[in-house]
Amino acid sequence: MAGRTSPLDPWEARKRALVLESELNRILLAAELQELKAGARRLADVGHLVRQARHWLPLVAPVAGFLTGRGRRRKKRNSATGWLGRAAKGVKLAAPAALAWRKTRKRRLSRP
Repeated sequence: MAGRTSPLDPWEARKRALVLESELNRILLAAELQELKAGARRLADVGHLVRQARHWLPLVAPVAGFLTGRGRRRKKRNSATGWLGRAAKGVKLAAPAALAWRKTRKRRLSRP
């Protein structure tokens, strides 16, 4: 029986191949899990930034709109509607709103 192989040898080889393949799949799964965890951390960081943005977004949005509108208008030479003229119009519009806000705030603070 020195030259003969037992009938279990092909099955043993198949079993070893499956064990090695399973180990390889475990390693690949662990690597993919690490990538998913890293992506989830990045997503959590973005969520944190979005939660922080709600505080300063109302201040930045008008500036972004101003800059966007600035690029869409036709540029005229020697015109008072340049960026400085628009800024002056914005101040004129914001002044009454600021005054009204101050009055309502003063009323709220003076109430017992």
